[in-house]
Amino acid sequence: MRIALGQLESGADIRANLAAMDRFAAEAARGGAALAAFSEYATYEKKKVDATFPEVA
Repeated sequence: MRIALGQLESGADIRANLAAMDRFAAEAARGGAALAAFSEYATYEKKKVDATFPEVA
């Protein structure tokens, strides 16, 4: 199985982060990957951990 590991500069815009992940996963699939894995904060990231993180989790 071919696995792709995605690394992106995430921000607080969840839709934009998911769109970037979707583009990467599609590119990885075209390259033969059956699985694309992303870091735990790929969908939401801020410079400082605050009260918004539990809400998003």
